[in-house]
Amino acid sequence: MREKQKVRVLSEKQEGRFNRISASIGKGASAMAIAMGWMVFFFLLGTESVFLVPVLAAGAAVLVISVLDSLVKGRSYGTFLCLMAAAAPFFFSAQGVARGIRMWGNGFLGLWNQVFGTFYEGFAVTGHVLADVQLFGIVVALLGSAVIWELVKRKRFASLTLAVFVPLCLGMAFSLGIPGWACALLVAGWVGAWCSMSGPAGFRWETLFLIAGVWALLNLLPVPVFGSLWQRMSGEFRVQAKQGMESLRFGEDTLPQGDLTKADRMLTGTQARLELEGGAAPLYLRGFVGSEYEGNRWGCLPAEDYKGEFTGMLSWLGSQQFHPGRQYGDYRAASGAEDENEVQLPVSVNNVGASRRYVYLPETVFACPEETGTWKQDWSMQALGWFGKKKYDFTYYNVQKNAETQMPDPWIYQGEAYGGAQGQFWQAERIYRSFVYTHYLELGKEQEELIHSLFFQGDSSEEAVGIYSVTSRIRIVLRILAAYQEVPARVPANKDFLTWFLTESKEGNAAYYASAATLAYRAAGIPARYVEGYLLTEEQAGQQDGRRAVLTGKNSHAWVEVYVDGMGWRAVEVTPGFYEEFYQADIVVAVPNESFEGAGGGLSGVSASEEYEIAEEADEERPAPWEEAKSGNLLVLAVLFLFLLAAVVHLARLLYSRFRYNRMKKEEKMVYLYGRIMGMMEKLYEGFNPEHPLEVAGMEEAPFDTALYGRTVKRMERIIYGQEEPAAREIPATEALAAEIRAALQERGAWRRMKK
Repeated sequence: MREKQKVRVLSEKQEGRFNRISASIGKGASAMAIAMGWMVFFFLLGTESVFLVPVLAAGAAVLVISVLDSLVKGRSYGTFLCLMAAAAPFFFSAQGVARGIRMWGNGFLGLWNQVFGTFYEGFAVTGHVLADVQLFGIVVALLGSAVIWELVKRKRFASLTLAVFVPLCLGMAFSLGIPGWACALLVAGWVGAWCSMSGPAGFRWETLFLIAGVWALLNLLPVPVFGSLWQRMSGEFRVQAKQGMESLRFGEDTLPQGDLTKADRMLTGTQARLELEGGAAPLYLRGFVGSEYEGNRWGCLPAEDYKGEFTGMLSWLGSQQFHPGRQYGDYRAASGAEDENEVQLPVSVNNVGASRRYVYLPETVFACPEETGTWKQDWSMQALGWFGKKKYDFTYYNVQKNAETQMPDPWIYQGEAYGGAQGQFWQAERIYRSFVYTHYLELGKEQEELIHSLFFQGDSSEEAVGIYSVTSRIRIVLRILAAYQEVPARVPANKDFLTWFLTESKEGNAAYYASAATLAYRAAGIPARYVEGYLLTEEQAGQQDGRRAVLTGKNSHAWVEVYVDGMGWRAVEVTPGFYEEFYQADIVVAVPNESFEGAGGGLSGVSASEEYEIAEEADEERPAPWEEAKSGNLLVLAVLFLFLLAAVVHLARLLYSRFRYNRMKKEEKMVYLYGRIMGMMEKLYEGFNPEHPLEVAGMEEAPFDTALYGRTVKRMERIIYGQEEPAAREIPATEALAAEIRAALQERGAWRRMKK
């Protein structure tokens, strides 16, 4: 009897040692996966590529820490050694580590500027090499590995979840080209750590098998498939996160903010947006300014465009009392000549429903209080304060002439002969004009070819010189090609807007017309940009209550701003029904706005020489990304998919059972566990009778704690008959007994039949 007891004790020790080793391996593998995946995200945030040396260093660090901690239980010698190794580079090459930190910081700032349109300056770094970034990466790898291991070891699951999903969210927010294996490592490590912290052993292993299958599936996916899925998820995540934050801070309106896929709903709102006191119609209140065309979206100029030869340009212009946002006012102040047709009008604005991100101002603004907002580069004024600005005042020039008919004063081209304010303005405007003609004429080759074939057919764009002539041509061509609709068809996300609008849809609202016209102006050599905001029309002004006007969602509008030398950015209307036509006789006979009935309708005034035919372009059939996968991979993918589907269903059942068990009361848990124990005993011993659970042949050699079994059975009989209530300490003991009996069944190979 004593020999059997010794064998049993020895077996339990071996089993306990095996369990400790397997648990240590599981925790080490989970921490290693998280550390290596985390390093990939960290480097892609600050560099253009992933350095494998720091990534491998992170994995090796976790391996060393886990081995040392398993050998010396209860001590953190591995973590201490890792921290000492991380401090070593600072003693041998502190300058190199410092350069690596600054280089990584510059890379991160550049990525941030590119994605979010900011203009933060980087750190000055001299004598740097890529090895400095690698050295800094090794330091981060060692420190990060120590932290991640301690989180796994101490079962800090909430902190570990942040360490895993914050990089994933950052990767999506910045649209990083993350390798599939890095994402799989992070997710697999997180689930593995979760399984090591909770759940029965069988549940852990099944989950690990599932994660291994997901990892294999991600790595076997064709690169175009995963890349397209990741880019789509990243883009949607970044847009949703940015919109959510802006909505929280500044509120919402129906202006698409340059996203042409949302421009179809621009005029659907009827809520009040702006309340105006003063001013005269037409009044174009500028909000969003789009400078870079991206297929179906307008974006701002990137930070790189303000560097190089134009570094510090805006600061210097400010020192010369010149700012592009109020250039027309500066031009009038420098000229010194008063125009009797132009008067300065004060306006008070109350933002009651528009986005408070912008301070809505006309392009001819003359004065605006400094505490109202700050100019965003050379685009528009953005409101100060975390939640924007609701009320503000400004003064502007009420210009009676259309922008396309205005000509700058002669001194704009002869400023070197003038001194004082005119000479200073001429020098500053010449610098900014160079910037404008460098960056506001950018146009893709495909868009340029389409515009030349539609807008300048039979004539070169060089022959249509002058803003007046080009504007006349653009207006009439747009009226021929498209019909105005307040709520047009939505721009497909996978198509180029210009081609789709002019050759397929042929209907649109102001955002559609302004986008096409902006690109047409650029093709004609005239700097132009796309603008959104609110328009006070003549009709709206006639309905004013005294001097007060309320602009609603129906006043949402989009237009073009072209650069007039000296005068700056001027609003030009190209949407049918919103402008007075001054067409040249050799282009077209004037057609009243009232005769416009849609594309091709009511345009009898078009001269015979102006015939436009749109060539239908056959859509190129591109193979789907799945077709690029090899046939062998497809078979493996199909098998893996079936396996994962079955694993997900089975795991969902286990999770539901565990969820239901956790919600039970103490009595219900004891009854449930007792039923499970009786069911497993029937499979473990032939002839077992649940009505007499203590009468079992061969109990003296049972591979579980028989004393605990006997106490549990007697206790349960009293609980079932309502004689006693279960104590809190009895539930863990009963769970441990059920686990021992389950392990015995697994050793006999009956565990698959036992599971439900």
